[in-house]
Parts: sequence; C-alpha cells; structure tokens
Amino acid sequence: MNFTISTQEFLKTLNIANKAFTPRPVNPIYSNFKLEVGENGLDITSSNGELSLITNIPLIKNNVQIIRDVLPGAILVKGDKLTKIITNLIDEEVTFQVLIDNIVEIRTKNSKYTLNCIRADEYMDIDFSLEGTKVTLDSKKFIDAVTQVAFCASQKQTKLALTGINLENNDGNICFTATDGSRLAKTTIEANTKDRFNINVPVKTMVEVARTIFNESEIDMYVGIRRIWFQLDHTLLTSTLIEGDYPRTSNIIPKNFSAKLEVNSQDFLNILNRVSSITDERENIVAITMNEMKVTVSTKASQVGSANEVLTNFKYSGEELTMAFNCDYVSSAIKALKSEDVVLNFVGQMKPFTVSTTNNPEVIQLITPVRIY
Repeated sequence: MNFTISTQEFLKTLNIANKAFTPRPVNPIYSNFKLEVGENGLDITSSNGELSLITNIPLIKNNVQIIRDVLPGAILVKGDKLTKIITNLIDEEVTFQVLIDNIVEIRTKNSKYTLNCIRADEYMDIDFSLEGTKVTLDSKKFIDAVTQVAFCASQKQTKLALTGINLENNDGNICFTATDGSRLAKTTIEANTKDRFNINVPVKTMVEVARTIFNESEIDMYVGIRRIWFQLDHTLLTSTLIEGDYPRTSNIIPKNFSAKLEVNSQDFLNILNRVSSITDERENIVAITMNEMKVTVSTKASQVGSANEVLTNFKYSGEELTMAFNCDYVSSAIKALKSEDVVLNFVGQMKPFTVSTTNNPEVIQLITPVRIY
C-alpha cells in the first residue's frame, strides 16, 4: 500500500474521521482508523461503536491531483497518532507507505515517521449499505434544528431514550424533540416523505452530523429499524438508534398563557449572567418578578449574599408574577434561538413556561420552574 497525498486534504479528512473517534473505546480496535486506497481515492473509516463513518478523498478534486503514486491496499493506523503527525507537518505533500511487518512510514521532504499498524481484516464489519426510508433535508434547516434542541437532551443514562433526539415524521413534517425532564426543546422541519417513523437518535450523532456538513445544500437521511444513515457529499455516517419509547410531549407544551414578557436577548442574557455570578453553581437559581411597570431579576445565596437588577428594556402584559428557574436552562434556550428578541410566555405560578421568538413559532423551548422559599 502506498500513496502520496495533499497534506491539507489529508488533515481535513482526518478531522472528519475524528468525529466518530475516541482514544479509549470499549473495543480497542476502534482506536484505529481504517485507511484503504484504490482507484476511487482514499477511504478513511472510523467508529466508536455507536457512531461510525466512512469518508473519501478522491484522486482528483476540482481538476487538481490530490492523490498520486497509488499502490492499492488497506491498513489500520492509530487514529490519534496519525492525526497528530499530519497536523504538525509543514510540507504540502506527504507520502504514506506500508512496509514489511505492518510498519507504516510517513514521510515528507523534511521528515519521516514510522508507526506500528494492524492488518485491515481485523477491523469490525460496519454496515454502510443504505436502507430504510429515505428523507432529503435542507442542510441549513437540519443544522438549525439540531442546534435548537440538542442541549436539552439528558446527560444521565437512567432513561436512555432521553439521551437522544426524538425524530417523528408526521405527514411530511419531522419534529425534533429533546428533553431531560426539567426542560424541553422542540422544532419542526419539512421532509420530502410522508412515511411515518418515530426514532431516538443519540444526541452525539446528531451534533456530529451537523458539524460535518460543509458545502452541502441538502443531505439524505435513511431511517432503518435499528440504524440511521446520513449521506453527505463525500462522507457517510451511520449510528445505532436508541431503543425505548420516547415520552409523549405534545400535551406538555401549554397552548394558552396568562402573561408574556418580551425582551432583547442580549440585554436579558447580560443581566442573567451578572446576577447569577453569586448563585450556587450546582443549582444556579435566579428569580424574576414581573409587572407592567417593572421587571427585576434577583438571587440569594445563603453562604454568599444576594443580587438584584432591574431590566429597563422590556414589554410585559399580565398580572404580577414571580418565577424562579435554573439560569443555565433559560440562557441556553435563548442562545439556541439565535434571535435578537425573545418572548417568555407564562401560564401561572410554578407552571412550565416557554421561551420562543415571534419570527419562528415552530421553535419552542419549555422550562420547568423551581420552588423558592
């Protein structure tokens, strides 16, 4: 096996492969990248056991020779070591050659490295064949949807379904939902199929797919029974699905409200950040007292002190109301909306409230308040 390749293109593709890589996987074989070069260019395969991907560098790209002097073959190389070596190279091209006894030589005009390798046939079989329901999605809308909900997925393994993003296709609209039990985020994007499905995709998979999209205007998603595939221009990602029923959330989001607070996003975030500087880091609870004349954000930490600040730029309608909440939850919700202004809608004391925007009602963030005494 031998090839000479553009260092920049090699590094760019290794960085994509690293999205499915962990240096200490459950199965040690996954600490390696599988490199296979042939007439279609260089394929790099990586996996952490849950998320797997294969990404390709063609021999010629935009009429420029990217890979030359190819001797076909395949080998397994330590992913972190290879990435580190290529990252630090200063030459425009690098030659990769497998020597006897599974030794790889990586050399440029000014440097040479050797790495111990493993035979390619020792890698686990990964099914990259596409099957199931095909859905074509607008790339930007997909990225926005993932950004708007992913942060609400649970970090705890006690309820596995909540560690993923639920995708439910209902008559050509895919609803993205994530919740950890204390907060919830939901948004909807159009799909080109009415085939129904209701699946739980690991949140890491969704985030890494969104981060892998570069110039693609659309991506193809294939929904199977136990797996999901995402097809990009030169990269195919596949992941296991999370088993179990996702909680029904349609009845959780209130439809009628008794009070509404409209604020400038950055102004409100700045106040939350300042006031929360003295809160207990484990809970980070602040309270907001609102009426049509005045809005005050406050907190009190028994071992530290107290803080309060008046919000000057707002519009409030409804009866006077005080609501306490986890500051991180509200701040994350506002940031995910990426809107200049946001609206907080309230049902009443100790009832979940929503954070949304007027220009995109499909995106809803739901926060559960906390009780203070």
